[in-house]
Amino acid sequence: MKLPHGGPLSQREPAVAPTRRASHTYPVQNRNRRAFDDYSSPHLSFGLLRIERKITSSSSLSAYVGRFRQDDARFPSASGNERRYLVDVRLTGSGGGFDWDAEAMAQSGSIGARVIRAWATEAIVGRTFESVPLSPRVSLQFDAASGDKNPADDRLNTFNPLFPSGYYFTTAGYTTYANLVHVKASLWLTPRSNLHLSAGVGSEWRATVADAIYTIPDIPVPNTAGRGGRYVGAYGQARADCALTSHIALALELVHFSAGPTIVSGGGHDTDYLGTEVRYGW
Repeated sequence: MKLPHGGPLSQREPAVAPTRRASHTYPVQNRNRRAFDDYSSPHLSFGLLRIERKITSSSSLSAYVGRFRQDDARFPSASGNERRYLVDVRLTGSGGGFDWDAEAMAQSGSIGARVIRAWATEAIVGRTFESVPLSPRVSLQFDAASGDKNPADDRLNTFNPLFPSGYYFTTAGYTTYANLVHVKASLWLTPRSNLHLSAGVGSEWRATVADAIYTIPDIPVPNTAGRGGRYVGAYGQARADCALTSHIALALELVHFSAGPTIVSGGGHDTDYLGTEVRYGW
């Protein structure tokens, strides 16, 4: 899965001292009929055990073991009660101007009468030039998540990102971490201590054409499973983050997504996204 630390794009947790955490949750949904009408359901639950340890002064290793339960789940080639067991290992660190974040994930279990065998991996390597004006940081990111190889067999290979954050690729969140190969190059600049500018370009392909193209959270794009080619599309991203005070922060992001032939043939098209944020914290 892309665990809660997976966020862009990268809204990731910092490395910490040795920790052990366990949780079991019932995700909440809103009815939107009146105030405070959110509710949970025994048909959807998630439990996680996390262990993290600093292995050097600037690097840490963490491991996650979890269980995801969802009744009446539906994928293009499988449906039924979904039970996923997951194992995740993540290594983060920095040194000599470089920083890195690598992760490997495996999922097993069942959905209906079919067994689940899915995987995903990611790696981000960056370099910061602190002695250069604007302290530029460049990075290269690679992500891959399995898709279903054969809709007619007794296995489902589609990786389920579980609770993905749209921030992981871009705020626009056009695609999700399922049946995907993704490569992204990014540049960060710091004109002032409270102002950060970033830009990135990325390209995406399907891991297998037999499976669909997916959008957040794990919704298949109609008329894409088993059709077209691997290429999904490409995007460009520009973002500015500014801390006005110790409590107030502003952000502006622009994304252009260029849809590939498979999406276009299914009725999709290129899309532009403009987002603004005002955050208050204490």
